[in-house]
Amino acid sequence: MIVNSYFNYKINLVYYAFSILLGSIYIGAKSILILGIIYLFVIAILLLNKFFSKKLKENQTVLFKAKNRWISTIKELGNHFPVIRNFGGERLALNKIKESSHGLSSAEYKTKSFLGFTSDGNNLLSLIMFLGILVVGSVMVTGNQLKLGDLLAIAQTSNLIFIPMSGLATVRNEYYAARPTVEKMNHILNKDYEKMIEDLHLNNFDIKLSDVSFGYLKDQYFLKNVNVTFETGKKYFICGSSGNGKSTLVRLLSREIENYEGKITLGGVEIRDMDYSAFRSYVSYVDQNASWLPFSLKENIALGKAFDQDRFEYVLEKVNLKEQNLELENKDGNVKYSGGELQRLNLARALYKDALIIIFDESFASLDYQNSIEIQKYFISLDQTLIAIHHSIDLEIMQLYDEIIFIEKGSQIHIAPYEKMIEENPDFVRFIRKSKQEARAKK
Repeated sequence: MIVNSYFNYKINLVYYAFSILLGSIYIGAKSILILGIIYLFVIAILLLNKFFSKKLKENQTVLFKAKNRWISTIKELGNHFPVIRNFGGERLALNKIKESSHGLSSAEYKTKSFLGFTSDGNNLLSLIMFLGILVVGSVMVTGNQLKLGDLLAIAQTSNLIFIPMSGLATVRNEYYAARPTVEKMNHILNKDYEKMIEDLHLNNFDIKLSDVSFGYLKDQYFLKNVNVTFETGKKYFICGSSGNGKSTLVRLLSREIENYEGKITLGGVEIRDMDYSAFRSYVSYVDQNASWLPFSLKENIALGKAFDQDRFEYVLEKVNLKEQNLELENKDGNVKYSGGELQRLNLARALYKDALIIIFDESFASLDYQNSIEIQKYFISLDQTLIAIHHSIDLEIMQLYDEIIFIEKGSQIHIAPYEKMIEENPDFVRFIRKSKQEARAKK
């Protein structure tokens, strides 16, 4: 509907212009005075609609944002519905949907009402103009300046001018109301992401958190006043007891969460100010929920990036996947991959993308021990910055990372190499001891 309004204006413009030209030639030949009266009202219609066009554009921008908020709400609640259902939050979720839907309905009503108001104004002016023609024409007929037949012909022909002008004004309003949405679509479709990345002028690829806090409820934070710098090329192992903010931290770093307090920068640029696709060109976020997409294996790994057969074979080898086995298991669309295979597929995607920063969120949880050790060692050997969350602690792997980030209660964050952490932080030692006991108990 919005896009149709935008393009209908351009298509109808030619028809309206031709109709107005014909009507003007005929009426001008009969009476310049009546033609002048018609154009005075035409100018009034154009001025009226120009006056309202800014407000219409503002209303459409509000409507576009309301639609985005509604879509975002539905998406977020849908993604987390199992949690909502398990903890009895259906009523709260429904209220959130109602609030978002009400905002969308209100924005739609205001936009349509204003369009209707301007359309009614155009019609009223057109009616007054028609009556003015009849009054002036009747006076001219009485004074023998115009024949009655010519007046009737002028009245009929005037439709060739004021109907197109009224229609043009209405369609013009719809055009300007629709333009923000169409311009937004064109902006998305025509982005030169490579140029955008070049224009960022990043000083480096450090990620810096300055006084960052986040919580879903006021004064109840998962993370509070966090100050951490992730230096380019270093490997970071994030650990801590459950519920202390590990997953929240990596979701902040990957822009899965954006409504935080404080500042998070990449190379000195606030990440919320960066175009999302440009940001994603630097960062790969590999979570534990891997899935097979309805594409070929090559498409599943390259995911729209230029395909390179050598690189494809290389990443499969590094994550211990065999192309023939995967294609065979996917025969006739009957996917039967194990959790470990799907996680390795996710890791293959990260390798193929080759981003400068890779964030792992329990990305090795479904792998067998041998695969987990081998693949993690390979990632650690790369030049990229690695930031990894592990809920299960493996000391062999932990000691391969440059820095350990130990989180306590969302606000106490300790950063040090493994050996120094063991020597200086008794809470970390107790955490390691407890993790070992829990791991033995599970066996």
